[in-house]
Amino acid sequence: MALITSEAAFLQRCSEVSSDGSLHAALVAQGIRNFRQLAFAIGTPRVEPSAQQYSDLATQVFGASPALGKIAILRDLHFEATTYVIQVFKEQASSDTADVQIKRLPLPERTARALDQQRRLSGVAITGELQPSYNLVDKCNTMLESGALVWLPPSVCSKRDAEVAIGITEKSPVVHLEKDALKLTAPQPKIPVDLSSPLNLMWAWQRRGIAMDQCGLLSWAVHEQYVQRLLNLLTAPVPSHCSPVRTEQLIRADKEVWTLLAREVQPPYKSLPTGIKPLDAPFTSMMFDQRIQVWLTPVASTNVSSASGAGAVPEVPDLPTPHGPQKTPTKKKIRKKARALMPESFKKCPRFSKGPVCWAHNGEGTGDASSDPGEQPA
Repeated sequence: MALITSEAAFLQRCSEVSSDGSLHAALVAQGIRNFRQLAFAIGTPRVEPSAQQYSDLATQVFGASPALGKIAILRDLHFEATTYVIQVFKEQASSDTADVQIKRLPLPERTARALDQQRRLSGVAITGELQPSYNLVDKCNTMLESGALVWLPPSVCSKRDAEVAIGITEKSPVVHLEKDALKLTAPQPKIPVDLSSPLNLMWAWQRRGIAMDQCGLLSWAVHEQYVQRLLNLLTAPVPSHCSPVRTEQLIRADKEVWTLLAREVQPPYKSLPTGIKPLDAPFTSMMFDQRIQVWLTPVASTNVSSASGAGAVPEVPDLPTPHGPQKTPTKKKIRKKARALMPESFKKCPRFSKGPVCWAHNGEGTGDASSDPGEQPA
């Protein structure tokens, strides 16, 4: 929600200008509830209204013969409203659709939404680990206003306490090229998120659900049902030949859910008159989609012990030999025997072969002298 359409920001500004609240009550009675409506009440943002038009507007708002101070307050507030409208329209006209910028909520609107959410979710304490950071809420609000669904992994679902702990860090601006022009932008600080245990993973997902409920994209009850369904798979019984479901599988399935939602649910994302959030129905049906369940199936384990299997065959021990166990000769004995059988003609020659050598085959006149050569041919 932009500043020009925020009723909470308009109420806060009217209270600052007129502390008794009469200005805001008079404008609401005329149907003017935000800066955008006030900017187009008289004239246009590009054309300055005349003094008579301001007097007529003050007469219509405050009654006959308004004081000069009330007319001045009304002119001041109208000029501020037209400035906001021109700035917002200029940003929308010059922004690149390929690069979606973060649409930040005004601080009064952020506070009003948080109070309203705590009133609706009376059984949930939105503090500490469950309080989403301003950065996370702004990302959810950007998806709602731009109509571009993206996957928010648990690593970006930070809490408000971690955002406060970072503080205001002064980072040197970076020069980059945008639309054939050089611009200076300061990089956003990265807020750390602890995902060392399944409990921390659950808190990260719950912060995302609270942020989406606060922005009107997805209700808390639907998102919490989805989170509990995923986490229950970590302790669900699995077959003996399979390993339990890991947290990496849950995160991969969560990524697939948002990928399919972005593909099948078309913008704009507007709440129904009954108060149902735009992603409640498609998100509920996506929980039980077969394309998601394949990522949550237990995987067959490669390190299964033989005793765990039902049809495991027991190992048969080796039968002893009748003459006792036979010992293989050691290398030292083999080498000593080979040196004894080496002919005299080979003892002074260097050896290059590391394996066994057949002296009778490789040397001349080294055959077995006791063998009968047989009859000589005629």
